[in-house]
Amino acid sequence: MALVPVTQAFSPFVVHLYGGTSVKKLDKVNDANGELRKILFDDRKLRRHSEQYDIPLDVDDLGRSENESSYIAVVHIDGNRMGKRFEDYGKSQSDNREFIMAMRKLSWGVSEASSQALEAVGHAVIKLVDEEKFEIKNNYLPFRPIVYGGDDVTFVCDGRLGLSLAVKFLEKFEEFTQDLPDGEGKATACAGIAIVKTHYPFSRAYALSEALCTQAKQWMKQETQNYEKPLFSALDWHIAASGLLGSIGEIRDREYRVQIPELDKPASLTMRPMRSHPYKNEWRTWAGFSKAVNDFKTHEDWKDRRNKIMALREVLRQGKKATAQFRQAYCLERLPVFPEANPNLSKEGWCTYGENKEICGYFDAIEAMNFYTPLEE
Repeated sequence: MALVPVTQAFSPFVVHLYGGTSVKKLDKVNDANGELRKILFDDRKLRRHSEQYDIPLDVDDLGRSENESSYIAVVHIDGNRMGKRFEDYGKSQSDNREFIMAMRKLSWGVSEASSQALEAVGHAVIKLVDEEKFEIKNNYLPFRPIVYGGDDVTFVCDGRLGLSLAVKFLEKFEEFTQDLPDGEGKATACAGIAIVKTHYPFSRAYALSEALCTQAKQWMKQETQNYEKPLFSALDWHIAASGLLGSIGEIRDREYRVQIPELDKPASLTMRPMRSHPYKNEWRTWAGFSKAVNDFKTHEDWKDRRNKIMALREVLRQGKKATAQFRQAYCLERLPVFPEANPNLSKEGWCTYGENKEICGYFDAIEAMNFYTPLEE
């Protein structure tokens, strides 16, 4: 399946998969690939990499290994309330000419920040490969932007990199939008990451990533009390080991809600969506989640003990008391600690969130272990 980048990103429906061989289509592909190389292989910084690495043209080149089950991640990112920000900036202009100039400057600033964030993500991937922390196939980078040029961005990558690269983009997008001409400070965005089998229908994977991005935006709206509090960047994801049946809401209700003895109503095994940045008194953050995943992979209590981790995963479904008994049986003082979390989370595996909602803190981390590659120590 061929992958073609599109640089006009103000409609989420401009992702195209070209299977034809017409000259006109191939010319567009070549032009777009040339522009993409300029972003990822800036001659001032990465001249040697333009000869060392290639940009993948097919999903099979994103990291797929022979006779090995493989996944890709489709990452869709959309700025938060950017339409409102443009509208407000336009209202402050005195005449039509000033309005047009202001819109152009703000649009250019957002597009430039988006390109810089993509460049930073690409460089992070190159650094991983250079340091031999990630194996690649036939010199193809396991990363490919498809839609870019504004606050609406889509890229595909090896499934093991999707979460980390999405967070990296959100971080850099905030950094590079600090000085936009409207003077309103950094822009924020939300990301949806669909991790699917390599040959899963791309249109459905993209639709899933959009739905997950929408989930993150809705949660951000709720957490900011309908935008009364400062906006923040957030992410949500789904790992589809097989086909998908129903909407993401239906999937969550069917696969991630359980009845635990401590409650008279179903509780959530998933802590998604989450903030992409640390936040005071908030444990549902990428920092806490990635720390938990790393502890499961590297801490002496868990490293190379997959059966023990899988046993914990099943025990979590049984609630707080069962999790505490599991911990005691294995002589564990606590489970991996989330910064800013109530101490009971690391004792019982579950935590009250919001208006008496019980959320499990570890099911997501265990599920994502095979799909998390840190970008830096």
